Amino acid sequence: MRSYTALIFDLFDTLIDFRRDRMPLIQVGGTEVRSTSRHVYDHFRSVRPEIPFESFYAAFMDGYREAERIRANGLCEITSEERFRRVLSRLQVPLDEVPADFPEWLAEIHMGKLSEAMVFPPEHRPLLEWARTRYRLAMISNFDHAPTARRLLERSGIFGWFEQVVISAEEGVRKPHREIFVRTLARMGLTPQEALFIGDSLDIDIAGAKGVGMDVAWINRNGEAIKDGIPAPDYTLSRLAELRQLL
Repeated sequence: MRSYTALIFDLFDTLIDFRRDRMPLIQVGGTEVRSTSRHVYDHFRSVRPEIPFESFYAAFMDGYREAERIRANGLCEITSEERFRRVLSRLQVPLDEVPADFPEWLAEIHMGKLSEAMVFPPEHRPLLEWARTRYRLAMISNFDHAPTARRLLERSGIFGWFEQVVISAEEGVRKPHREIFVRTLARMGLTPQEALFIGDSLDIDIAGAKGVGMDVAWINRNGEAIKDGIPAPDYTLSRLAELRQLL
């Protein structure tokens, strides 16, 4: 096994789990869905009460789908604030008719509820405590709201353990774009061969890190098969805690 100087982690569903079952359960058109939209709307209507929830929800989802298309097609990031600007545009709410920070405020409300579905598994702490005494640690996350990502790390008590916290909302590009990996390595003064990347997504984490020449450990919790056209990971783990045994 190659010797590494640094371990670079993905954030969500690698270090911090996203638990969809903890999202608010709401009724939309007679169907139950998990969404922050009702909570966001309750704040939105304090400024624009004439717009019904059904219209807000349609714009909320359209904004999400548009952001996802842009992200997938260009591997560029659409921030949460920009997404809510697009929601307001769909609702024909001019920005000069609402408070200047209205999109940012809606994004914060959305992220506050979303954060309630984020869980730091207890078994990850001893692994990181062990790793940070032996390796330089960093993180690369595809996430559209950098303050929330940092707050989650702080809430988990691990924020100061990472030399670099690189978030797509601040970088403008997303994994698997090679640039976000290249920037992180450059800031740390490392070659790709000196770092091991750890992530859960074949298409995003494994393909991206292998594309710049990094070794990769894949967290494969569900026993997925490797997809055609995706480079094989160097190591496969069923849970993150197995990383210590591997290293």
